[in-house]
Amino acid sequence: MSLSKYVWVLVLVCGVCVANAKDHKYYGQLVGKDNQGLPNSFVSVKSLNQSFPCDMKGKFSFTANLNAEDSLVFYAAGYERVAIVVDVLPDDSIIVELKKNSTQLQEFTLGLKSGRVREAVAGSRKWLHQAGCYLLFKDEIALFLPADSSLHGLLKEVNVYITKDGKAVTNKFFIHVYRPDSTGAPGEEVTDAAVIVNAQKGNEWVGADLSDNKIQVGSGLFVSVEWAYGQGNDGFPHDMPPGVSNYYAGNDSLRNFYNGQVLGLTWLDNPKPKVYRRYARTTYEHTAPDKWFLTPPTNGGRKRNECITPMMYFTYTYVEH
Repeated sequence: MSLSKYVWVLVLVCGVCVANAKDHKYYGQLVGKDNQGLPNSFVSVKSLNQSFPCDMKGKFSFTANLNAEDSLVFYAAGYERVAIVVDVLPDDSIIVELKKNSTQLQEFTLGLKSGRVREAVAGSRKWLHQAGCYLLFKDEIALFLPADSSLHGLLKEVNVYITKDGKAVTNKFFIHVYRPDSTGAPGEEVTDAAVIVNAQKGNEWVGADLSDNKIQVGSGLFVSVEWAYGQGNDGFPHDMPPGVSNYYAGNDSLRNFYNGQVLGLTWLDNPKPKVYRRYARTTYEHTAPDKWFLTPPTNGGRKRNECITPMMYFTYTYVEH
């Protein structure tokens, strides 16, 4: 294998290596070959099945209780990823240099010479149901959208439908894309923390162009919407009702008052789509915040075996030979 196939990792050691890093603060930066920070980057902890987004300069900082044999995975959109065992990490700043991943782009470019680029759709963009999917700030809902793996497609655009319900039509929200893990739940995130969008008037499709990320769709991907905390959104933590000092205090009706944009629902013929949710707090549905759990879609009434699911779809390109 040529030298160009390797990812070089530069670790700045300002102390001694940690044999067993428990309750330890990990911080540093992901950079490219030019030593510039990578904006669309993440640090993932394998044992926790959790990812920590870096800022727009590739810098990260988080505290975790890890064992020496655990691994941190460093990755960014368009770059090869690298895993480092905790046992060899320094006790100070960690600088990781990632190498560009040109394999997918090269394969797609070569395919263009022998075929035409076509576009396919994963998910549904019809049969709008008038009800909306209400979540609260920092909550997230994900829908698995199956694709034709034989097409070897690349993700182009993600779209979600936003209704006119909710406190503020123009509130922003995050769009995430995940690969399914071994259990079928949302696993590795393939998008970055900068995918922030919003509807302008409501009752409209809102799209995010992810074609530059060169994400392979395989047999399908999870698309999720996260109700953004901050980002100029209205409602939280300001304008609290009298007697309510904390957003998570009070009942669900008070919390719904602070809902931002509302995801639309769609009728599907498939009675068993994969819909997962996770909350930023403990709820009556689940006792583990930030953990994904499968939630059955609502059964419909138009026809037998129809159901209502979050209204999302994505497009992907492929080469027709």
